[in-house]
Amino acid sequence: MRFRLIGTLACALALGWAAGRAAAEASGPDRPAIYARPFEPAVAPALLPLPPGAVEPTGWLRDWAESARNGITGHLDEWHPTFADGWKGTPIQAPGAKPDGTGWPLEQSVYWLDGAIRLGFVLHDQALIGKIRARLDPVVDGVNGAGFGTTFIYWKPGYKPYGFESWANSQMGRALVALYQGSGDRRVLDALVKVYADFPARMGDIDLGGVLVSGLCNLDPMLETYSYSGDRRILDRALQAISQPEVDREIRGWPAGRISPGHMDIFYENIRLPAVVYPWSGDPGHLAATLAAFRWLDENHMLPYGVASGEEFASGIGAFRKTETCDVTSMLLASSWVYRVDGSASWGDRMERAFFNAGAAPAARDFRTMCYYQSPNRIQSAALPCEQPNAPGPEGNRFHALGCPTVLCCVGAINRIIPNFIIHMWMATRDNGLAATLYGPCTVTARVGDGVLVRIRSETDYPFGEAIRMSVEPQSPAQFRSTCAFRAGARGRGSR
Repeated sequence: MRFRLIGTLACALALGWAAGRAAAEASGPDRPAIYARPFEPAVAPALLPLPPGAVEPTGWLRDWAESARNGITGHLDEWHPTFADGWKGTPIQAPGAKPDGTGWPLEQSVYWLDGAIRLGFVLHDQALIGKIRARLDPVVDGVNGAGFGTTFIYWKPGYKPYGFESWANSQMGRALVALYQGSGDRRVLDALVKVYADFPARMGDIDLGGVLVSGLCNLDPMLETYSYSGDRRILDRALQAISQPEVDREIRGWPAGRISPGHMDIFYENIRLPAVVYPWSGDPGHLAATLAAFRWLDENHMLPYGVASGEEFASGIGAFRKTETCDVTSMLLASSWVYRVDGSASWGDRMERAFFNAGAAPAARDFRTMCYYQSPNRIQSAALPCEQPNAPGPEGNRFHALGCPTVLCCVGAINRIIPNFIIHMWMATRDNGLAATLYGPCTVTARVGDGVLVRIRSETDYPFGEAIRMSVEPQSPAQFRSTCAFRAGARGRGSR
């Protein structure tokens, strides 16, 4: 299938607010940003995420999100035992399952749970939220010592953060962070603190050229947990983890081009980690390393739809190179973290290009079938070469309800693509304003200025057309100012 690459709009809009006082006073040093966390890093990130659900999709984007809910995201547990029971950590008959309940099903089912709880929040769908909470709450209770015991498979006593289970556990940590952000349930934060306050500082390495996952992917749920709880033990362990000599040596080599092509999903997950830690470490070399790794991918492995090749390893540039669907999810995740920290509108370009093209290609229109691989020139499923030795084979090129029946990671991960994009369409600014960081039809409801609740409706068929009309509805009289930061290299104009 040949396609037209969908581009990005020309500017990122920011609205600075004041209500009942001057804007300068509203953003003064004695007025912390509304959406700042209770415990903020020394280097303030440029943008502050809003809680899941603050941004609701409308128009075609809502139709797509509801198709996901009515398809794979809402019903995956009904289609395969991995998603019905794999999250429990109990023995099941499923590909890659180990006798003690660990192995592939932990990873694959947690991908689904993380995406589904986020989709439930952005759609304000209580039925979907309840369905996923029925699976996440027992994990919380098990960690807190009040559960039925089977979920002690996560961060069990004597847990060592190495190997595959460390990866699966980091993904569960991420899902629980989303649950806390969307619900405010203190039990969830208590469980995260219990997990990470005594977490070993040695979590593994960050080798970009390998296929082995790393416990370092626990860094983002760790630091999110610290930002809400302030338990200093968590921050200390995170900073010790990134400072391990072998980890530091690897990171310092990226700007010098010492990068090897590895498994692309793991590659994207790992290259974001120095940028995630940078606000807390204050080391500019951490942010520089992440930016250098992205540049290296752009130069050597980037495909037209905005995600690097990965079959399973980075496989260069070519018309019939392929990308695993997991890579789309991890690319958008990595970019959203850098966008928060760096604030450059170019990260909006990058995310939109990937979301509108690579994010849409693997799923059927009704979100009931998907494929493991996509390619810039997909003529028919059998026409995609499968010469890479680590690739699943021809089954990965065809559309199935489970993506690829023998490898179930992508059908779990695809559920993260839509809600993570929607959540990051608007973010808060440090002067208590709002930034339209990604474009599309949506409504955002948030507090601005000195706490005025405002609703902004973004009416557009973007990216199919480039006109955007924004309707601003403050709860009480307010003044605002707008700025537009043009994106280098983007085309088109937006109307406001």
